[in-house]
Amino acid sequence: MTAARLYAISFGSPDPRRLASFWSGVLDRPIGPGGMTLPPTGDGEIRIRFRETDEPKTGPNRAHFDLTSRSLDDQREIVARALALGARHIDVGQRPEEGHVVLADPDDNEFCVVEPGNNFLAGCGAVGALSCDGSRATGLFWSETLGWPLVWDEGEETAIQSPRGGTKISWGGPAARPKTGRNRVILELIARGEVGGTKTQERRAYVEKTDPDGNEFRVLRSVHDAAGGRDGLMRLAAAWHERVLADEVVSHAFSHGYHPRHTERLAAYWAEALGGPPAYTESYGDETSVVRMHSGNGPHDDMNRRAIDCFDGALADAGLTEEPLRQVLHDYFAWSTLESMNRYHRSADDVPPGLPVPRWSWEGREPQVRPPENRQPD
Repeated sequence: MTAARLYAISFGSPDPRRLASFWSGVLDRPIGPGGMTLPPTGDGEIRIRFRETDEPKTGPNRAHFDLTSRSLDDQREIVARALALGARHIDVGQRPEEGHVVLADPDDNEFCVVEPGNNFLAGCGAVGALSCDGSRATGLFWSETLGWPLVWDEGEETAIQSPRGGTKISWGGPAARPKTGRNRVILELIARGEVGGTKTQERRAYVEKTDPDGNEFRVLRSVHDAAGGRDGLMRLAAAWHERVLADEVVSHAFSHGYHPRHTERLAAYWAEALGGPPAYTESYGDETSVVRMHSGNGPHDDMNRRAIDCFDGALADAGLTEEPLRQVLHDYFAWSTLESMNRYHRSADDVPPGLPVPRWSWEGREPQVRPPENRQPD
């Protein structure tokens, strides 16, 4: 089984929102919620994430983007757009006869705008490749880890590509210079099995490892674990409950009383939804029972909006502010409030039986098999 799925190419930056804005403009890709991610917009595109760091750049990056162009005019247009957004020309030893243009983004991350007609990058999309320094052993490591086949393997040079196509990841041979600091550009993974590499540190949200050439990468834990597991979600549920009871609108939902173990039950429900154990389903009920409790009350848009505001405040109260965790938790709660719990305004009897608790991961809602809905017009 493939060990991991690629979640994102991640750039460390002292100003991640500024860098996201730059790359959004260059690639003509929208910025996702939270302002620090360019979500994929089509098959083969890879999520690009910008994480905050105060670590200085100590030398040339070991990985850079190769952007594609359709014509010489298109290449010139991409270069002009990048320069207008804050890029600059740099000299990395490229020869005059080489057709690519080498630039640096506002954080001095190198990238190339490749001339048209490059066969290796044909059909790969706007970001043709993440081009890396690295040995053949590293290329083989990543091919096995991601389950992406080798599309180039000559000497020490390797390249891999998703079976769905899109951006390639290539390694041009061992780095010419020794590594002088932590890599700014890294890969972030979602584990499917045991991921190889050398463990260097463990954090609440991820495990950091290095590949055979010593390049850092991160394996994200489940959202449940990143949020602190049962204890962390209990703190979040308690903080949210305190805030909604103090809110003059949302508190009406609790004006007729609530279960004495409401906070514990809510934490168990969130835990199951976010990748934890199925304690809610085993002890309290299924999704149908939860949705029925929130149905048959007519539209209440202002209450929903204020409940989401209370949740955002509770994230801060519970110390769950690190990205991308904060944004993923916000997105889950907003979806649950505005979609899952907001479908059956007329009657709780319209809620279909046997609904499973929806699962939410770093990439959003996970697909599930569910019975046909009995939704009626409002």
